[in-house]
Amino acid sequence: NNDGLEDQVRAQMAKTQEWQDKNAALQDKLTGWTEKTYTWKQRAEAAEQKLANINPISDDDDESTASNAPQALFLQAAMDRTSVSSDRRKSFLGFGWGEAEDSTDTASLQAQIAKLQSELIKAQSGYKEDMYLKEKRIQELEDENCDYAAKNAQLIKQTLAVD
Repeated sequence: NNDGLEDQVRAQMAKTQEWQDKNAALQDKLTGWTEKTYTWKQRAEAAEQKLANINPISDDDDESTASNAPQALFLQAAMDRTSVSSDRRKSFLGFGWGEAEDSTDTASLQAQIAKLQSELIKAQSGYKEDMYLKEKRIQELEDENCDYAAKNAQLIKQTLAVD
């Protein structure tokens, strides 16, 4: 009878130790992810500041300035969407997150990062293509202008020769 109670106590103590170990591991993981969150937030703010210094956009700028900085607008929109979703997740930090939810959340974050990277590449490609087409059109117009200037000079010479 005593042996049965001692076995139950040992089993309960082993379970308690197992739960304490899992709790410590989850606390370490939570601390690590929190540190990573702050690091990424600082990096994002630094990148945003650099972007603002490189190509400042204010509310009173005209549309042409905004159209010259589509990447800045895209990044700002992406950061706004990410901050809203991360604010929702922050309210649940530490409440019932286990291994499965953590890996699912990590996978969804990685999917979101991949989607944002894809959108960024599409925006960059579109911007570069648009700039190339505009530069090409400018070159064509400058060449056409040179042709008209030469024609105009020739007509002036002919007019002066007739007089």
